[in-house]
Amino acid sequence: MLRVNSLNIGSRLLPLSFTCEAGEILHIIGPNGSGKSTLLTAISGLLQYDGHVTLDGAEIAEHSEESLAQYRAFLSQSGRPAFNIDVFQFLSLSIPASARLKTEEMNSAVAELTQLLDVDDKLLRPIHHLSGGEWQRVRLCAICLQIWPSLNPYAKVLMLDEPLRH
Repeated sequence: MLRVNSLNIGSRLLPLSFTCEAGEILHIIGPNGSGKSTLLTAISGLLQYDGHVTLDGAEIAEHSEESLAQYRAFLSQSGRPAFNIDVFQFLSLSIPASARLKTEEMNSAVAELTQLLDVDDKLLRPIHHLSGGEWQRVRLCAICLQIWPSLNPYAKVLMLDEPLRH
């Protein structure tokens, strides 16, 4: 369960409280500039805030980014890395370290997700040669690999900031 209690970030985000239960899908809607991305960045543990955010009773702010990566995946709005690597190399960066010895499960998850997101034919292309839509699908694939159940049994939350952009 994700519990947000009196979360605020100065004038960027006024105090907000809500709970999201396991298996629940929560949509955050609002006009541009209303704080949706700020909220998601804060509850993912990547932005300092006032208030409390807990995931299964553990305070998000008390965990390192590395530790949080085991429990949640966050897809930000945009961004391509400065470095240019092939899609398969980019995807491999999202596979949990604990799953790298599970070759069969890892290959199966990559094959299933790349086919579902229609990027299986782009694995050998450099990421800087992808269109905006292709890049977004590759990013979504990477985030899903991070929390794919057969690769990461500890995963709890998937947070997507404008996943259908492009």
